[in-house]
Amino acid sequence: MSEGYSNRELIEALRAQRTQGVRGGIYWKTQIDLAYNSNRIEGSRLTKDQTRSIFERGRVQGSATVRDIKETDNHFMMFDYMLDTLDEGTNIEGIRTLHRILKAGGSHDDGAGAWKLVPNEVGNIRTVAPAQVGYEVGRLVDTYNGYKRSGKTVGLLQVLAFHVQYERIHPFLDGNGRTGRCLMFAQCLQNDIPPFIIYDDDKDEYMQALAGWNPDNTAPFVSFCERLQQSYQEEYLYLLDNTYLSVAQDIDRSFEDMCSQPSLGDEAKDARAAVQREGWPGKGAVER
Repeated sequence: MSEGYSNRELIEALRAQRTQGVRGGIYWKTQIDLAYNSNRIEGSRLTKDQTRSIFERGRVQGSATVRDIKETDNHFMMFDYMLDTLDEGTNIEGIRTLHRILKAGGSHDDGAGAWKLVPNEVGNIRTVAPAQVGYEVGRLVDTYNGYKRSGKTVGLLQVLAFHVQYERIHPFLDGNGRTGRCLMFAQCLQNDIPPFIIYDDDKDEYMQALAGWNPDNTAPFVSFCERLQQSYQEEYLYLLDNTYLSVAQDIDRSFEDMCSQPSLGDEAKDARAAVQREGWPGKGAVER
């Protein structure tokens, strides 16, 4: 990765800042911006400030649906699971667990972690029939991992090819875009490719690039994502200079805690405590 930082440094910073509870750092900014934009692309009406409030306090002010609030908090946990499992690569169990975390606590029809049971489409494009989902996802994962095992370098083109095919399979009833974009971020980190966030303001261009992708027309999506890579490097990577808490930050944080800083709501605290106590839901229990 350019800008003088490797992805290993970025990964270490994201993990360290999560553990240390650094506010305003690259982990904080990436979590909020990725959740806000990825959810907005899929129809969430939460504002950026509401998303930040859920991340920091587990609560939200103003009008918001229970579903938007729940899936935003779940998105934060999905990102954390992704960080924790980067060394495991891309696999079916991991994909289904990402979805299970994102959709946990939703309605029965959301089918958390389960392949879709009814046909769906994306952007007026037909997707893979439910009966073929398990096979097609397995084939996609095997092809991607086979490319890596052959000794070839996975670059942005291969990551985007995976994403396009994943979205055209559309393996779940809902949550395909958000899990797919989280997978893209993970695959960039795993392959020392500059990561990026797709902004809600760019939704139309993103959808057009997905729809128009074919072996002879990869340039629009590649160029689109290269621009977003540059944006992430310019707007986020400078925060790597502040990976560790200074003594002053430590004092400030302790003082805030003593002053009864608002905490997570009971439901969010219970969910995160369960993850710490029992591990991620369904870990090790999913088969192809």
